[in-house]
Amino acid sequence: MRLRLGGVRLVGLKASEGITFKDRTVDSRAIRARSVGLRRLFYHFARPDLHPNGAITEADHFVGVVHKHLGAKDWLALDFEVRNGKLGGKAHTDWCRAFNHRVQIRTGKWPLFYANPDMIGFLNPFLPIGGGLWLAAYGPNDGRQHPVSAPHPWKHVKLHQYTSQGRIAGATHPTDLSSGTL
Repeated sequence: MRLRLGGVRLVGLKASEGITFKDRTVDSRAIRARSVGLRRLFYHFARPDLHPNGAITEADHFVGVVHKHLGAKDWLALDFEVRNGKLGGKAHTDWCRAFNHRVQIRTGKWPLFYANPDMIGFLNPFLPIGGGLWLAAYGPNDGRQHPVSAPHPWKHVKLHQYTSQGRIAGATHPTDLSSGTL
């Protein structure tokens, strides 16, 4: 309730990682968030380094973890931070697209694509990935928002994670903070 009273309207919840990991607190946090009227963004931490051919398996695992919680106002995201040294940018991009298509088929929702500018540069996608960009661009990482531009090929940023040093009542300090238009 403290988050809601502090002006928070959306909370990001790590749900899964790879093909087997489920965050042990995601169910209780999802229920608590809904009970106080917070919108939820469930995300999956991709592991192409461990599962280079596992985009579909990872997508199925993610959907299995979040399906019972999904409501019309909830969002999904693919958190893509890990490179597989054997795969190039195109193979990683294809991995992301396969994951997103599978999640969309199973849930009706296109996951946002979470990445930082360096990862986007490595991928060098011709077309945007996912249902919008959640860009991790901290700048000075001083806990305050700062301007950001959408990297090619996106036209705009849906969410901007602007710090990992945020402070907000009801959250563990420091915490990641994002702003945007969801």
